Amino acid sequence: MRLNIMMGTVLVLCLSALSSAAGEKDEAKKHFNAGQKLRLMEDYDAAATEFELSVRLYPTKNALFNLANCYKAMHRYDKALEMYERLLAEFGDKLKPEMKTATNADIATLRSLLGELTIQVNVPGATIVVDGREAGKSPLTDPVILSPGEHIIDVSQEGMEPAQRKIVMVAGEKITSSFALQAVAPPVADPPIEQKEPIGPPQPAAESTPPIAQPSPLEPTTPPAGLTQQVELESGGLSVLFWIGAGSTLAVGAGGGVFWWLALKERNSFNVANEEYDPDSSSMDDWEAIDQHAKKANMYNIIALGASIGAGVLLAGTVVVLIRDIRNKPGERPDRVSVNPGGIAVRF
Repeated sequence: MRLNIMMGTVLVLCLSALSSAAGEKDEAKKHFNAGQKLRLMEDYDAAATEFELSVRLYPTKNALFNLANCYKAMHRYDKALEMYERLLAEFGDKLKPEMKTATNADIATLRSLLGELTIQVNVPGATIVVDGREAGKSPLTDPVILSPGEHIIDVSQEGMEPAQRKIVMVAGEKITSSFALQAVAPPVADPPIEQKEPIGPPQPAAESTPPIAQPSPLEPTTPPAGLTQQVELESGGLSVLFWIGAGSTLAVGAGGGVFWWLALKERNSFNVANEEYDPDSSSMDDWEAIDQHAKKANMYNIIALGASIGAGVLLAGTVVVLIRDIRNKPGERPDRVSVNPGGIAVRF
């Protein structure tokens, strides 16, 4: 009887563990798909967060590969290198040849662009922060991988004076930076300040201020005769400006509509390919096809948005010209365009 109870308990625990693992895998896939959609919108920071959650729940080779690519797009080359190396360490024998080749090429490129910083501190347990991100506690066992350029190192510990240093990293260089923290000195009491009677300064004699002359108003200048050219415009009907504006608005609006349609088509293709994408069985070609759909959709969105804004501006200008043409009736004064030395003036 006792044996049956023990076997039943073991069976329940095994089934619970399998159910939990399946749930984590499904949750990881949800985060993976969310990361793919955010990458389409070029929100690499949010996409990296989703891929990180996916890797934490159920690491796959495609999730690690996409996470490394997001870090590379965010110019966090140190984290990108870390993810690429983890991809080879955990899935190197399971990677398809094209993905393995691409990963090795990215690792070689990143290593040539990065440098190594070894940080030494005279006390253990000090907090080391590089460029606003905590690198760990002293002593650090591994060097910090940094991109070329200026970097700020902050080292602090309770009861010690904090230290800060700026370094300049060069691609492929290895630098060692040592910090010697000093204990905080006890505060020294300030000596008492002797109170003295205030002595007022001598009062200066009042001086009369001469009145300030008011500038004379500027007289309007009249351009010399012959420098103003009057150009008569046709009035009483719809002007040429209206027809030019209407035609331009239609042309730009139609172009924007075409690019909106192309963007929607590419986004639908991306969604279909993303739904069919399996992180465990899909190939590198499948991932590149999704990436191409994302890039085309973003490009068409930008062009369509610019065309729509341009069409809106043209439409507003055309409406203004139309109102002016309607208000100018036959027999009234014609419109004039004045070409002056200071510019061109249109009188309605």
